[in-house]
This record gives sequence, C-alpha cells and structure tokens, in this order.
Amino acid sequence: MKDNIIKLSADQNLEKVVQKLDAIYTSTLEADSEFHEEVKKIEAVTNHDIKAVEYWIKSKIEQTPEIVSLVEFVHFCCTSEDINNISYGLMLKDSVNEVLLPEFDQVYSQMRDISFEVE
Repeated sequence: MKDNIIKLSADQNLEKVVQKLDAIYTSTLEADSEFHEEVKKIEAVTNHDIKAVEYWIKSKIEQTPEIVSLVEFVHFCCTSEDINNISYGLMLKDSVNEVLLPEFDQVYSQMRDISFEVE
C-alpha cells in the first residue's frame, strides 16, 4: 500500500485525483445512472449492502487508470461503520431540519397567538 501512495504522489497532484474521484461520484447522480441497479446486482451476491457499494466503487476506480493505485484504500474508508455513522448523522440532521424544527415553529406560533389572545 505504501508503494501505491508513493507512486500516486509521484505521478499526479492531488487535484487531479480529486477530479477523478468526483467524476465517479457525480456519475451516480445522473438521471440515466445505473448505479442503483449495479449495486443491487452486487448486493444479491454479497448479501451485504455496504460491501456492494465498496465493490462498485472499486470497480469504477479500477476502470480509471490514473487512480487505480487507490483501489485498496476503498475498504479503509468504506466499512459499514464509516458509512452507517455518516448516514445516521445525515438522517438525524435532515429530520431535525425538515421535521422537528418546522413542527416546533408551528407550536411556538400557536402558543404565541394564544398568549396574545389571553392578554
């Protein structure tokens, strides 16, 4: 692995690496992306959703010669704990912003209106 890092740093600058990785990510957002179908096919074999995503990412990196030396690092940052911890945090953030805060605002407004009526 150390040789991969040395080779990568000698061959390219970080900006190019980030651009290649970003291109893989943005390809999943395209309307005609087959990301979900491809991951589901892998998951049918692995019986593990996170492992399926890891294998999908690895396959895309392996198809990108400029960053192929990074392929073994995917597992390092793509374990179930890594993905689930981030997912739970994002779900909690979204639920607070999209559900709880609007409800609290509505309750506050109703209580404020009632308080003006009582005065």
